[in-house]
Amino acid sequence: MARTTRRSEETAAVLDELGVDYTFLHCVTSYPNTLDMCNLSRMEWLESHSPQVGWSDHTDVDRDGILATKAAIALGADVVERHFTVFDREATKDGPVSITPSDLAELRAFADASDAEQDAFLDDLDELDALRGQPDRKMTHEEILNRDYYRGRFASFDPESGEWIYNWEDVDTPWT
Repeated sequence: MARTTRRSEETAAVLDELGVDYTFLHCVTSYPNTLDMCNLSRMEWLESHSPQVGWSDHTDVDRDGILATKAAIALGADVVERHFTVFDREATKDGPVSITPSDLAELRAFADASDAEQDAFLDDLDELDALRGQPDRKMTHEEILNRDYYRGRFASFDPESGEWIYNWEDVDTPWT
Protein backbone atom coordinates (compact mmCIF):
# COMPACT_ATOMS: atom_id res chain seq x y z
CA MET A 1 0.00 0.00 0.00
CA ALA A 2 2.88 2.40 0.70
CA ARG A 3 4.10 2.19 -2.91
CA THR A 4 0.58 2.80 -4.21
CA THR A 5 0.19 5.77 -1.88
CA ARG A 6 3.51 7.23 -3.04
CA ARG A 7 2.59 6.83 -6.71
CA SER A 8 -0.82 8.39 -6.16
CA GLU A 9 0.70 11.33 -4.29
CA GLU A 10 3.37 11.84 -6.96
CA THR A 11 0.83 11.66 -9.77
CA ALA A 12 -1.48 14.11 -8.01
CA ALA A 13 1.45 16.49 -7.41
CA VAL A 14 2.36 16.50 -11.11
CA LEU A 15 -1.24 17.07 -12.17
CA ASP A 16 -1.68 19.82 -9.58
CA GLU A 17 1.50 21.50 -10.79
CA LEU A 18 0.20 21.39 -14.37
CA GLY A 19 -3.04 22.97 -13.19
CA VAL A 20 -5.24 20.41 -14.90
CA ASP A 21 -8.53 18.97 -13.74
CA TYR A 22 -8.30 15.28 -13.00
CA THR A 23 -10.17 12.41 -11.43
CA PHE A 24 -8.76 9.17 -10.01
CA LEU A 25 -10.96 6.17 -10.74
CA HIS A 26 -10.98 2.96 -8.76
CA CYS A 27 -10.92 -0.05 -11.07
CA VAL A 28 -10.85 -3.81 -10.64
CA THR A 29 -9.17 -5.31 -13.68
CA SER A 30 -10.84 -8.71 -13.56
CA TYR A 31 -13.33 -8.96 -16.43
CA PRO A 32 -16.01 -9.38 -15.41
CA ASN A 33 -15.58 -8.81 -11.73
CA THR A 34 -18.08 -9.79 -9.05
CA LEU A 35 -19.90 -7.53 -6.62
CA ASP A 36 -17.71 -8.69 -3.74
CA MET A 37 -14.61 -7.67 -5.72
CA CYS A 38 -15.75 -4.05 -6.22
CA ASN A 39 -14.33 -2.60 -2.99
CA LEU A 40 -16.09 0.70 -3.55
CA SER A 41 -14.76 1.95 -0.22
CA ARG A 42 -11.47 2.36 -2.08
CA MET A 43 -12.95 5.59 -3.45
CA GLU A 44 -12.71 7.02 0.08
CA TRP A 45 -8.95 6.41 0.01
CA LEU A 46 -8.68 7.99 -3.44
CA GLU A 47 -10.36 11.14 -2.11
CA SER A 48 -7.21 11.87 -0.11
CA HIS A 49 -5.25 12.08 -3.38
CA SER A 50 -7.68 13.50 -5.92
CA PRO A 51 -10.17 16.36 -6.06
CA GLN A 52 -12.64 14.00 -7.73
CA VAL A 53 -13.02 10.24 -7.60
CA GLY A 54 -14.85 7.65 -9.58
CA TRP A 55 -15.43 4.01 -10.40
CA SER A 56 -14.62 2.05 -13.53
CA ASP A 57 -17.23 -0.70 -13.45
CA HIS A 58 -16.60 -4.09 -15.04
CA THR A 59 -19.33 -6.12 -13.38
CA ASP A 60 -21.40 -8.55 -15.46
CA VAL A 61 -24.57 -6.71 -16.46
CA ASP A 62 -26.67 -9.84 -17.09
CA ARG A 63 -25.73 -11.22 -13.67
CA ASP A 64 -25.56 -8.05 -11.53
CA GLY A 65 -27.42 -5.39 -13.46
CA ILE A 66 -26.12 -1.91 -12.80
CA LEU A 67 -26.12 -2.22 -9.01
CA ALA A 68 -22.40 -1.50 -8.59
CA THR A 69 -22.56 1.62 -10.76
CA LYS A 70 -25.58 2.94 -8.86
CA ALA A 71 -23.91 2.18 -5.53
CA ALA A 72 -20.75 4.02 -6.64
CA ILE A 73 -22.81 7.07 -7.56
CA ALA A 74 -24.68 7.00 -4.25
CA LEU A 75 -21.38 6.58 -2.38
CA GLY A 76 -19.97 9.71 -3.97
CA ALA A 77 -18.41 8.86 -7.32
CA ASP A 78 -18.04 12.04 -9.35
CA VAL A 79 -17.36 9.99 -12.49
CA VAL A 80 -18.32 6.48 -13.54
CA GLU A 81 -17.00 4.56 -16.51
CA ARG A 82 -18.90 1.71 -18.13
CA HIS A 83 -18.39 -0.04 -21.42
CA PHE A 84 -21.29 0.77 -23.74
CA THR A 85 -22.86 -1.13 -26.62
CA VAL A 86 -25.76 -0.80 -29.02
CA PHE A 87 -25.24 -4.42 -30.10
CA ASP A 88 -26.40 -7.61 -28.42
CA ARG A 89 -24.06 -8.35 -25.52
CA GLU A 90 -23.06 -11.64 -27.14
CA ALA A 91 -21.91 -9.81 -30.30
CA THR A 92 -18.97 -7.97 -28.75
CA LYS A 93 -15.92 -8.93 -26.70
CA ASP A 94 -16.83 -6.46 -23.93
CA GLY A 95 -20.52 -7.37 -24.08
CA PRO A 96 -20.79 -8.93 -20.60
CA VAL A 97 -19.61 -5.69 -18.95
CA SER A 98 -21.31 -3.32 -21.41
CA ILE A 99 -24.44 -1.32 -20.69
CA THR A 100 -27.11 -0.54 -23.27
CA PRO A 101 -28.86 2.76 -24.03
CA SER A 102 -31.69 1.84 -21.64
CA ASP A 103 -29.16 1.05 -18.88
CA LEU A 104 -27.50 4.40 -19.51
CA ALA A 105 -30.83 6.21 -19.29
CA GLU A 106 -31.50 4.46 -15.96
CA LEU A 107 -28.07 5.50 -14.65
CA ARG A 108 -28.61 9.11 -15.76
CA ALA A 109 -31.95 9.19 -13.94
CA PHE A 110 -30.33 7.72 -10.83
CA ALA A 111 -27.49 10.25 -10.94
CA ASP A 112 -30.09 13.03 -11.15
CA ALA A 113 -32.07 11.60 -8.20
CA SER A 114 -31.99 13.40 -4.88
CA ASP A 115 -29.54 12.46 -2.15
CA ALA A 116 -32.47 11.10 -0.15
CA GLU A 117 -33.49 8.82 -3.04
CA GLN A 118 -29.92 7.60 -3.50
CA ASP A 119 -29.57 7.00 0.25
CA ALA A 120 -32.83 5.01 0.22
CA PHE A 121 -31.38 2.87 -2.60
CA LEU A 122 -28.31 2.15 -0.45
CA ASP A 123 -30.46 1.40 2.60
CA ASP A 124 -32.42 -1.19 0.61
CA LEU A 125 -29.36 -2.72 -1.09
CA ASP A 126 -28.68 -6.18 0.37
CA GLU A 127 -25.33 -6.31 -1.43
CA LEU A 128 -24.02 -3.03 0.03
CA ASP A 129 -21.49 -4.59 2.43
CA ALA A 130 -20.12 -6.79 -0.34
CA LEU A 131 -19.90 -3.79 -2.70
CA ARG A 132 -18.12 -1.62 -0.13
CA GLY A 133 -15.54 -4.31 0.56
CA GLN A 134 -12.23 -3.37 2.11
CA PRO A 135 -10.30 -0.23 1.09
CA ASP A 136 -6.99 -1.94 1.75
CA ARG A 137 -7.69 -5.35 0.21
CA LYS A 138 -4.83 -7.10 -1.54
CA MET A 139 -5.08 -7.57 -5.28
CA THR A 140 -6.18 -10.95 -6.55
CA HIS A 141 -3.87 -13.11 -8.66
CA GLU A 142 -5.87 -12.16 -11.78
CA GLU A 143 -5.55 -8.44 -11.00
CA ILE A 144 -1.80 -8.74 -10.61
CA LEU A 145 -1.54 -10.52 -13.96
CA ASN A 146 -3.68 -7.84 -15.62
CA ARG A 147 -1.71 -5.02 -13.98
CA ASP A 148 1.55 -6.45 -15.24
CA TYR A 149 0.11 -6.99 -18.72
CA TYR A 150 -1.40 -3.52 -19.14
CA ARG A 151 1.23 -1.44 -17.30
CA GLY A 152 2.80 1.13 -19.58
CA ARG A 153 0.39 0.65 -22.48
CA PHE A 154 -0.67 3.92 -24.03
CA ALA A 155 -2.39 4.98 -27.22
CA SER A 156 -2.18 8.45 -28.73
CA PHE A 157 -3.87 9.98 -31.73
CA ASP A 158 -1.55 11.78 -34.16
CA PRO A 159 -3.64 14.52 -35.79
CA GLU A 160 -1.05 15.11 -38.52
CA SER A 161 -1.15 11.54 -39.79
CA GLY A 162 -4.69 10.83 -38.68
CA GLU A 163 -3.49 7.56 -37.14
CA TRP A 164 -3.42 6.01 -33.69
CA ILE A 165 0.00 5.22 -32.23
CA TYR A 166 0.20 2.29 -29.83
CA ASN A 167 3.40 2.14 -27.76
CA TRP A 168 3.25 -1.63 -27.37
CA GLU A 169 3.67 -2.03 -31.14
CA ASP A 170 6.95 -0.05 -31.16
CA VAL A 171 9.79 -2.47 -30.46
CA ASP A 172 12.18 0.40 -29.60
CA THR A 173 10.24 1.50 -26.52
CA PRO A 174 11.54 0.31 -23.14
CA TRP A 175 8.11 -0.56 -21.77
CA THR A 176 7.08 -3.21 -24.28
